[in-house]
Amino acid sequence: MRQDDKNAEIKKLQQEYEDSLTDGRYPVFDSDAYADLAQYYYERGFTQKARDVVDTALTVYPDADMPLLFLARFTMLEENDMMKAKEILDRVSDKFSVDYAFGKAEWLLYSGRSEEAVILLDEHFDNVCGDREMADYAEDACRFFLNFQQVNNARLWLDHMPDKTSRRYQLLAAEVQRVDDDWEGCAKMLAEMTEKYPFYCTAWVELAKVQFDLEQLQEAGESCDYALAIDPDNLDAVLIKGDIMNRLGNFAEAEKCYRRYLEEYPASPGVINQLANLLVNVDDKNLTEAYSMVQEAKKYVNKHFETPQYADILQTEAYIYSCMGNMDKALEDLETIRKLKCREDEELDFLRANVYLQNGKQLEACLVYDRILRLKNWPMDLVMRVGTCLFENHFFEIGNYEMDQAIKVHSEENCTVEVLAIKALFSFACDNREEYEHFRQKAMEKDKETAWAIL
Repeated sequence: MRQDDKNAEIKKLQQEYEDSLTDGRYPVFDSDAYADLAQYYYERGFTQKARDVVDTALTVYPDADMPLLFLARFTMLEENDMMKAKEILDRVSDKFSVDYAFGKAEWLLYSGRSEEAVILLDEHFDNVCGDREMADYAEDACRFFLNFQQVNNARLWLDHMPDKTSRRYQLLAAEVQRVDDDWEGCAKMLAEMTEKYPFYCTAWVELAKVQFDLEQLQEAGESCDYALAIDPDNLDAVLIKGDIMNRLGNFAEAEKCYRRYLEEYPASPGVINQLANLLVNVDDKNLTEAYSMVQEAKKYVNKHFETPQYADILQTEAYIYSCMGNMDKALEDLETIRKLKCREDEELDFLRANVYLQNGKQLEACLVYDRILRLKNWPMDLVMRVGTCLFENHFFEIGNYEMDQAIKVHSEENCTVEVLAIKALFSFACDNREEYEHFRQKAMEKDKETAWAIL
């Protein structure tokens, strides 16, 4: 079935289901349709609706396999109850089905039993017949292990794909390269695909994503434009275009893209958070709307398995609190992030200093900046961010002193062009022309174009 037809069918099913609830009727579909509808709601972040659908399905069909498999996964991801999920999986009658194999393998991986998951999927593959079925199974298994960052296992399943010349194989091979951190190799493979299949929208979208991560924003924008010319309704392309426009400073266009994506996927915490961040950075008048968005995002994020995303949302909330003058709440959010143990302490110290600075606590901010800038392992990009923050807030004397300390720790030779250029700006602001010329020259020697852009 074509994807467009599949989408139309599930939307029709959704409409029938919601109409029946509105009319006070009991919606009755076959068990697989219920499971499909539950998955549709779940993918869009409507966890309660998904749970309601599967509960209805199991009321009508108490022993139906597909609703049971959905419920087992839901119990793992949303309730973090592995024992209960196992009990539900045990109720599935057809334990030779592909769906059961992947459901049980996922439970094994989340339970830390990776080798058993590998063996289980291998055993089930032996029962698969036909090239199309083997390709489907191998692709699903490859993506399954990629989701768990198990690249070696993913490569083994990639090798099981029967047709190494097919588009699906090439696209999957590129994805394996990306997860294995070979971004350049991935981009090259995808670029070759777009040359070979110029109307293959998915290849253009994936290329745009990789180019964006490689900071090739102009190229990423062009790839997005090609994708949207082929399929104007491709929401993956709309979303990545929003990210590109946001990075380029075209906030109005970025906002349009994010809002369009959220029309179809309204319960997407990451996108809601991105839009909230954008709004608060554009205008302080948007603080109330941005705050409401962050509260919405917090409702949808899975705190059991999406800790980094939850930390991102808390960081946005901390920034909003800080802008509102609620320093205590901002610092409380940053402390919560620290307890999640998914961010470096130095990064959180930097954010804490920014909160102090934004709320008129210059001494407290400078004490934190001074301590972290003296650390030898303090990354250069964060040294640059400290300098930028102090310069933008017109703390020229303090900033000049702090940058001196950082440069002494790291040495001029090891400092990036950005750090040297910012130090030059502080020297100029402090009316030290000789020192300004020295650091301006050092920055120009490193990278003339970047130095000019800053200076």
